[in-house]
Amino acid sequence: MTPLFGYWPVHTVTDLYFSDLDGNWNFDGDEKFGEVEDSLDLYPDVFVGRLPTNHNYEVCDYVDKINSYLHPVNTDIQIKALFFTSDFDVSGDAYA
Repeated sequence: MTPLFGYWPVHTVTDLYFSDLDGNWNFDGDEKFGEVEDSLDLYPDVFVGRLPTNHNYEVCDYVDKINSYLHPVNTDIQIKALFFTSDFDVSGDAYA
């Protein structure tokens, strides 16, 4: 893990180092990475995640769940479902 320095008196674990593809995390050339003086943008360029598993089949099951969420099979409930919502954040004198 790469520690994040700055406002905290102790090291802080961060994954931002791995997701920030531009910039220099040690711009001032000292032994500390991620200081305020290093002028980082602190916005991730890519999103990095971890999937803690012990076996290959756990990864396959997880990917299958993601795929079934992204590409659902049309079922009756998806065709017949009706969802209601409202907007209580009204501006003006009347409801829209």
